Amino acid sequence: MGRVTVSILKGPRGRRLALELLGLLARDSFEAGESRGWSLASSIMNAAHHLDPSPGSRYLVRGAEAGGEADAVAEPVRSPEGVAALIREFTAAPFVMRSLHETVLRDAFVASVDSARYWQEPDGTDALAATDEVRDALTPISDAIASGDSTSSDLASSRLASWWSEPVDLAGQFEVAWEGGASRFAQVSTTLTQTVAAWSEKIRSIERRAQSERSSDPTARFSSDWWSTPGFGFPVTTRVPPAWGSPVGLWLVEDGLGWSEADVRRVTVTRSPRVFEIAAASDWAELCTRFPIEVTAQKRHDWYRTTGRDGAWVMPDYTAVAEHYDAVHLTAAAYLTAAGDAIPVGDGAASVIAGWAPDETYWLTDAATAPRDPAGWTRSPGEWLPS
Repeated sequence: MGRVTVSILKGPRGRRLALELLGLLARDSFEAGESRGWSLASSIMNAAHHLDPSPGSRYLVRGAEAGGEADAVAEPVRSPEGVAALIREFTAAPFVMRSLHETVLRDAFVASVDSARYWQEPDGTDALAATDEVRDALTPISDAIASGDSTSSDLASSRLASWWSEPVDLAGQFEVAWEGGASRFAQVSTTLTQTVAAWSEKIRSIERRAQSERSSDPTARFSSDWWSTPGFGFPVTTRVPPAWGSPVGLWLVEDGLGWSEADVRRVTVTRSPRVFEIAAASDWAELCTRFPIEVTAQKRHDWYRTTGRDGAWVMPDYTAVAEHYDAVHLTAAAYLTAAGDAIPVGDGAASVIAGWAPDETYWLTDAATAPRDPAGWTRSPGEWLPS
């Protein structure tokens, strides 16, 4: 399980990050007086709106009449080809790559993670980023993230994203508990063992019930537990990346509820843990192949909507995984290149990395603990600060 050396444009979340980053740079350039920024940003929004499976109201922009009055007008539909042409024109300007820095990259990452949805079809922005034309046009942005000089797509060499491909940082792990929630590590000495032992039977029970109660038609309107994480009873931690100043878990949250307060605990690893590293889609496939549990009936409808694939589905059996490993870590690079895709695992089955956030480590045994007294953090505009 080595470092990821493929472009982030391989995966849905990576493509979304690149397009979000481009949009942020375009808006910044417009505010600095560069007209191409507004044209690109508005075109991305327009094209994404028209590709959205549930676009809602008609897309409008604000236009100025001769007398200075602002009026809502419909903008002509932008095609992916048209957006791609604007992207190439914009990224060719030298100032664009010079504007790339850690904060804007972090904000684009936040937007990509926040927009993940594995219980319905990809939204219009994801659909736009997935088109061949736009994906190819995003290559300079992907390369700039990877190398800082647009010459390489090796995530491991990046100055901006050097931690994305790194294994779990055992010396610097932090648990985030939202809005005064209890530490999951409090369960380690009491109920985690029982939780792990009961996990497989719970999933099999849900599967049996879904087999008898739900249609085998993947387009039927059923929804269930769409995630493929161990679940809410398991402790989970992340690192503090260089220049962020706060844990990844405060920033990169799938399906979040807009929390503004959190308790953070620095975790102590009490013994040398056995960690399964997910650094690429192939590692997830290996985990599912070695420790499979069938989830076709319970995941079929959600995962069909998000991937378009109809067939057998499996995920890791974390009860079995816990017999061999103390923890499972998903690198940020693996998240960007693989999360949300249908990953073949053999014998006609597939799986989805869903509900995992970047750099998360799920703990399956008592190999780590957290202190009782947390440090409070509060969200202010654009930043997390100690309370």
